[in-house]
Amino acid sequence: MGFKERFPRWATAILGIVQLVLTAAIIGLELGSDYIDLAHGTIWIGLWAG
Repeated sequence: MGFKERFPRWATAILGIVQLVLTAAIIGLELGSDYIDLAHGTIWIGLWAG
């Protein structure tokens, strides 16, 4: 019993789409957090360096 028999094409497509969406969400959140850190980093650098 091969892969095609155990997992139908629609199930594989759904899992692939879910993985794509989750990966895009993670990348978006990482970029968003970098943007926030750059914008507010100078506010906190005195506290961190002190």
